[in-house]
Amino acid sequence: MPPCVSSAMLCRYPCKLCHALLGTISDSSQYNNNAPSFNWPESNQNVILQLLRYSTAGVQQFDPGESFYLHESPVICRWYPCLKNGVRSDGDSNPPKPQLAHSSQSSLRSTHPTKMGRLLPVQPFLLLLLLAAAAAVVRSAPVYGPDYLVDGNQLVDMQYHMGPVLSASPTNLYLIWYGRWDPAAQSVLRDFLASLSAAAPSPSVADWWARTPRLYTDQTGANVTGAFVVAGEHSDAGYSHGTSLRRADVQSVIRSAVYAYPDPLPLDPYGGAYLVLTSPDVAMDEFCRAVCGFHYFTFASVVGVTVPYAWVGNSAAQCPGKCAFPFAAAGNEYGNGNGQRQEVLRPPNGDVGVDGMVIVLGHELAEMATNPLVNAWYAGDTPTAPTEIADLCLGVYGDGGGAGVLVGNVSRAPDGTAYNVHGVNGRRFLLQWLWNPVRGACYGPNSTN
Repeated sequence: MPPCVSSAMLCRYPCKLCHALLGTISDSSQYNNNAPSFNWPESNQNVILQLLRYSTAGVQQFDPGESFYLHESPVICRWYPCLKNGVRSDGDSNPPKPQLAHSSQSSLRSTHPTKMGRLLPVQPFLLLLLLAAAAAVVRSAPVYGPDYLVDGNQLVDMQYHMGPVLSASPTNLYLIWYGRWDPAAQSVLRDFLASLSAAAPSPSVADWWARTPRLYTDQTGANVTGAFVVAGEHSDAGYSHGTSLRRADVQSVIRSAVYAYPDPLPLDPYGGAYLVLTSPDVAMDEFCRAVCGFHYFTFASVVGVTVPYAWVGNSAAQCPGKCAFPFAAAGNEYGNGNGQRQEVLRPPNGDVGVDGMVIVLGHELAEMATNPLVNAWYAGDTPTAPTEIADLCLGVYGDGGGAGVLVGNVSRAPDGTAYNVHGVNGRRFLLQWLWNPVRGACYGPNSTN
């Protein structure tokens, strides 16, 4: 088992790893240039290994400028940037404080006495569960494949794990446009977000939200919010973190936005959620290969507070058949099980990449609202591999869809474009169905059932 801190790193403090649970630090009073040894219970080594692997390179392979150590956090043990002579590893010794948004109602409602930024005493077995949740990769929308589609007869045990849901009304959405964006593409995404809680012809985006995500509650009985407002936007057209991102970089992108001068985004831990949307020329670690989008929550050590966020990329130039299906051919390996190719649909807003983003964005918003800290609503026996409410219905857009067959019955506009819901400003969108907790099945407002 490798130590958490090597002599090549900037930090001289070892990983605490919530030592009350995971083990004791041998000779913990002697912090010197040599890494201390650790006594870890054998049963917990897999958890620790996964925590260490959460970094993309592995602890022993960090460059000095990327050194990290683990520390106790409000929810999990997580990575903290190292300090050297009082200076953060990113070179910012005294950054300006971001604006903090205030609200009388918390978006992460829970009866647990923990506040964001403090870890109160928790029973060891609960800490183990929280650490196991943190060990999982960031929750993500996988690339399209019929093997993900759920058989309508399959039994799914969707359970509540006592964590908070997004319940603030309204919930403030903060958009970060990363890269160079076409205003027409931005308009489509803004209209989709506005449609979540605005009236439109039935079946509408608001119906899609109200009839499934809105039905999920937390332990106080509070439902997932039914009202969203775009409360702020930030343009990062200069690619502040380059055109090739790692998952961990998304939090740094958010940090740059909330520290931006002269117009920073506010930090909103009480009623906010942050959406990082990347342009077609931006690559992301595992984008197209394993994920089309993902959601998680920020670390206070990086951003300043703990807030939920999601990332969605534009796949038009990289993998439309994987992340914008059914608006692009998925490839020969994605047949319908009978030797037939899946039908390619015309995008309702005329943009394969952006209409594909709407599908993934809806997927991630639904999961972020019902499982913002990865400890609320999901199916499965372990938080290291939760199956969330959109994962269960990937690729299903209407009656008859699923189980590796087709997308299902959807509507066609006079111009031949495909859609299943209406939005504001005369928009039409195609949104995947979600797991409905009352029906115990995938469901959407365009269902005839």
